[in-house]
Amino acid sequence: ELSKLTDFDRSTFLPTRPLYLCRLKKINPWTVLPNHNAPFMQEDTLKGSRKLLYILMKILKELTGSDVKSFRMKAAIASSWPHIWCPPAKEKLGKEAIKLMKHPYLKRKFDGINPKLAQKGFCKIDLSNLSGGKIKFIRGKD
Repeated sequence: ELSKLTDFDRSTFLPTRPLYLCRLKKINPWTVLPNHNAPFMQEDTLKGSRKLLYILMKILKELTGSDVKSFRMKAAIASSWPHIWCPPAKEKLGKEAIKLMKHPYLKRKFDGINPKLAQKGFCKIDLSNLSGGKIKFIRGKD
């Protein structure tokens, strides 16, 4: 079996290419699927105001008890602001977060409330004033 292996690093029939990183996902004993992770492996994906927006979205995820995955938020940010020279505005992160919540990956994911906040008597979080930099916690009626 060892004689069947080929050292591809030294092979002359393959063109020289840059290194591409890929995550493999085994879905059953016979099938392995590649998941290309290039957008999340670049340094500029979450840099500057994109990183601040990501942190704000993580805070909102905790407050609302959302089950959205972090890679979905990163993908939504990367696809909404694909160019490095045109990041989300730092002064309007709330407005940008509202815009991001309409992304297909994140739509209707921030409608709930964290169970710990619900135990303390809050029934809803109003994010409509997020563009003004405010989050409103609404207490439930007894």
